[in-house]
Amino acid sequence: MILKFMTILLLLFSLLYLNLSAQEPLGGYYEDDITIDPGYYIMVDSLVIGLDAVCTIMPGVHIDCWYYQPPGPGCWLTSYSIIVYGGLMCVGTEDDSIYIYDSFWGLEQGVGIIFKDGFNRICTRIEYTDITDIHNGVHFPMNYTSQDTIIIRNNYIHHLWSGPAICHSQNCIIENNTLFWAGSIEGSGCNFYYNVISYVNNLSGISAIDSDIKYNTIHHCGCGIGSIDSELMYNTVHNCNIGIYFLYFDPLTTIVKYNNIYDNIYNNAKNNSQTMAILEYNWWGSDPPDTTLFSGPIDYDPWLTEPWTPDTTSISEKEFISSNNLINVYPNPFNPETKIIFSIPKESKVNLSIYNIKGQKVRTLLNNKLEKGFHEFIWNSKDNNGKSVASGVYLYKFDVNGKTKGIKKMLLLK
Repeated sequence: MILKFMTILLLLFSLLYLNLSAQEPLGGYYEDDITIDPGYYIMVDSLVIGLDAVCTIMPGVHIDCWYYQPPGPGCWLTSYSIIVYGGLMCVGTEDDSIYIYDSFWGLEQGVGIIFKDGFNRICTRIEYTDITDIHNGVHFPMNYTSQDTIIIRNNYIHHLWSGPAICHSQNCIIENNTLFWAGSIEGSGCNFYYNVISYVNNLSGISAIDSDIKYNTIHHCGCGIGSIDSELMYNTVHNCNIGIYFLYFDPLTTIVKYNNIYDNIYNNAKNNSQTMAILEYNWWGSDPPDTTLFSGPIDYDPWLTEPWTPDTTSISEKEFISSNNLINVYPNPFNPETKIIFSIPKESKVNLSIYNIKGQKVRTLLNNKLEKGFHEFIWNSKDNNGKSVASGVYLYKFDVNGKTKGIKKMLLLK
């Protein structure tokens, strides 16, 4: 019986090897640029992209990270990764995605894409890529730096076996990705927009520091959003163990408004610090909110009496008048124009300027005295010379009587 079973198993592995042998081998170290054309590939070694090289993966590429040595002496199996020291252009299309997977269902400790230490980061985009059945999706080192904006957009990352889907990312645009049973997104100084994240078991859907977290839908996770010094607006979080979690809360750097946070098992909101968390104008699933679903010092009043929708009046004039700080920019992301909205408590000289991500001034929108109260100004994505600016992250700086009251990020998408 055992002999018969071993014979069948050997036959199955042999057939598998014959099938894999039809795939193109992929791997090795590349100091110069490399392009991977459409086709089916199996990794026989890790694909390593040197510091000054760019790897371009074309639409229609299928990469199997698992490699199987045929039966016999030295028989083994392992999982390899794409390791990037330089740049990566992994950009599929809506009709022709790129696929990175492990055909042995992630039983080996593989990571799809790993970015390594280095400084001269160039051309890093991952779009319309399907990453599945491996242990980790995309991994950045803690000290990762980039000279260009990193874009991770329109990807489907699912059925990962252990770690995060996108880990330790910095200065990234992480937008419109779908994560299912795939681990969390972790980042610092990032823009998290329009992502759908579900079934991330004991991990947070989004775990972020100093980031913009807007228009995301998160459900059935250990924690929906865990954040420090971030803006959380227009998100929907439900059916998690904890909806939103703050390790500490700084009211000068943290904004939490116009979110729908409801039907979470233990807490809709948990504040682990001694500082009062200001969580105004959110929908908590009932009117009035169930206070047993708050943990730690939390000020949730005023609250929304019904779920927030894009048609809901965004911010009341009374709220604007009572604040000294820049409140909001809407829409964000935007194309081609957005509205910057703020209030001042008394007549003041106000300067409102736009800067690019390098800190260079692009446009002065305002440099005048204004009466107290609510004001709004439109930026049409043009510089001081009337020329349209490129897509990317921009900063709007708000000064009152010579003192900076706010510097925030906005995203122009063309």
